[in-house]
Amino acid sequence: MARDIKTLENWLGEAAYKIRGPVDAPKYKDYILSLIFLKRLSVMFDEEIEKLANDYGERKTAEAFVEQVHSFVWFYLPKKARWAEIFKQSAGLREFTTDAVMAIARENPMLHGVIDIKDFNETAVRQRVISYESLKALIDVLNRHKLGLKIVDHGEGQAVCDPCFDSRGLIIKVYLRLKEKYGSSPKVRPQNFMVRK
Repeated sequence: MARDIKTLENWLGEAAYKIRGPVDAPKYKDYILSLIFLKRLSVMFDEEIEKLANDYGERKTAEAFVEQVHSFVWFYLPKKARWAEIFKQSAGLREFTTDAVMAIARENPMLHGVIDIKDFNETAVRQRVISYESLKALIDVLNRHKLGLKIVDHGEGQAVCDPCFDSRGLIIKVYLRLKEKYGSSPKVRPQNFMVRK
């Protein structure tokens, strides 16, 4: 686990380095976390589509279901707001990325004020705060790692810290993973998943 944490630290450090200079240090996290969250939501959305595809026979059918009934997935992401679309975008990247986070917040009101905290096209003193080159470099760095949920594989006595406390998404995932792993063990009960503020 230490090696994984070190990899994560280096990855986030490199992401911050890509926008150092044009962006003030206290604002790094706003750009980086918004994009990391968008990427994680995209991975989660793809995983849910794949699961539905296994249940219903093919990906195309699963995607059609989700387009019609968004509640088939935890968070619905419009096609233009998914990581793969942002990653391949070139012209108008700042506007495209801003539109993506706004679209996700519109489709998922509980994410309003979480994912849409940054306007990637904002200006200060009549100049763009983040250049196309800096944003593209940041997206390229963030694209290196998948952001899977290996973190949900907890053992007895380990604690879980959910940085997105309001959604409780990580806590729920850990609970479901342990239920999958240990079945009806009396140790895996909802009351054992205390939420501390």
